[in-house]
Formats: sequence, structure tokens, C-alpha cells
Amino acid sequence: MKISTINAICAHAHDQARFLNDSEMQHIWNRFQKASIGLEAAKQLARCSDSLAQRASQAVYMHFPMYASDPRHSACCYRDITFFLRQISYCLVADDTAPLDDYALSGLKEIYQPLELDVDCAVIALESIKLHHGIEGESADAFEQYLDYLLNALRNMQLDATTLRPQSLFAEPQQQVDSTAQVSPPAIEGVQLLQRWLDDDDDQEQCETGEFLVRALDENRSSERELFPLSMKGVSW
Repeated sequence: MKISTINAICAHAHDQARFLNDSEMQHIWNRFQKASIGLEAAKQLARCSDSLAQRASQAVYMHFPMYASDPRHSACCYRDITFFLRQISYCLVADDTAPLDDYALSGLKEIYQPLELDVDCAVIALESIKLHHGIEGESADAFEQYLDYLLNALRNMQLDATTLRPQSLFAEPQQQVDSTAQVSPPAIEGVQLLQRWLDDDDDQEQCETGEFLVRALDENRSSERELFPLSMKGVSW
């Protein structure tokens, strides 16, 4: 439920020096009902997030078995899927796509395109979750609303990519890059967006991962790129 919407209704009635009418009361009541559904969906998602992330990781490894043998890839894959699920849970509580927009999608294209990374693994993981999430009732519709929103955004990035590589965005890139290459302006813009977000974030692990990406792109050092798991923990997908 968006409190700002309710405040706007009350402010409109106040400007006209009147009580809320039946239509406005019904609108507010509908908002509360929708908020209740979102809260229940968020609760169910929190309870099953671990099993969902594990199942989705296995779906990724079925398509890209080369990543299953490295425990670092496995850990990053699980963490990154959990990150997406966590942002969706925030959307359910807020009744808004802002958590996904601000923390998952903002600046994403500017980061992954210069590094020639694709989003195939993330799409496969999320599609698996959609098929097997196990959330029931109206909560399922609420959850799938934001899951579809995220999937559509990632699929659009697939279509926009000039070169797709069968490479997990939470795995280490296998191809070396030219250390003399210049970082493109879009990449710099993406890093600036990321840095502004990091300045306001309290998650130490997330900040450390993001700060590493900022340094690596800023210094444009191929030796640092070898260290990327490019986790979806706020910096890559």
C-alpha cells in the first residue's frame, strides 16, 4: 500500500473542507486489502526463498554444467538469486517496483554491456522459480507480478545485447580483456549510479562487492577483472 496515495486522497478532501466520501473510503479499503495480500506473499517468499534459490541454481547448472564444479560459482549463484528474491519481497511490501528499479535494474545495462556479459543465467533461474515457486492463492499472483516485471526487464536486455555469451553473470569471466581498452561513458554512468547507491547502503558485503566493481572499472585493470564473480548482489546480473 502506498501511503502517499492515501495522503493525497486525504489532502484532496481537506482542500475541499469535507469528509472522505464513500468512493474514497472504498479506494482506501481496496488499498489495505491489496497490502494484506502483498504482506502474505512476502511472508511466503521469505519462508521458501532458500529452497527456491537452490532449485533455481540447479536449473542454471543443467544449462551451463561447466559452472557446477566450482564452489565459488555455486555460492555466488545462490547469493545472487536470493538477492533478486529479496528485492521482490520489498516490492510486495511497498506495492511498488521501486526496489527492483533502484537496487537491481538501475544502471544495469551500462555495467554489463561494456563487459560483454549476458543475462541468460539470471533469466533461466527466474523462469525456474516461476514454474516451481509454490506460493499459493492471491499471494501467487502478487509475487508473479513482480517476477514477470523483472524477467521482462532482463529479457529486453538480452534482445538489446549485440553479443550474447553463455556465461553466468555470477561466474568468473573466462575471457581476458585488453588492459589498454577504455571504459565507455555508459559504463562510467553505471558506476556513478552504483556509487550513489552504495553511499546509502548499510549491507557491508554488498558495499564491498560494489566498491570492488567501482575500482575495477575506474582503474580498468584486467588483473582485477579476473576476480569477478560479478555477483548480482547489487552490481551485476
